[in-house]
Amino acid sequence: WVNDSCNVGITNTAVSVDTTVGGVLLPATARAGRKRMIIQNTSATQEVYLGASGVTTSSGLVLGRKSSVELDLGQGVSIYGITGASTANVRVLELA
Repeated sequence: WVNDSCNVGITNTAVSVDTTVGGVLLPATARAGRKRMIIQNTSATQEVYLGASGVTTSSGLVLGRKSSVELDLGQGVSIYGITGASTANVRVLELA
């Protein structure tokens, strides 16, 4: 049996995601030893599109308004977000 639970710490970050070409890095600096992250779109009006660097509204995974997603991502994996218009307030919780 292997215990791969997060047992080092937690980092929480607020990020403003907008229409920046290529997307906004979530978060700007990854927590060392990260194993998992939760991304929450707190916007009631904007969807956020998630993906690799260069993400667009046509290629990204849709994170709906007032919704969240949990991802098993190590610190070496970068995820970006972009909106179709305006700005969305996004919360990122990283677990290591």
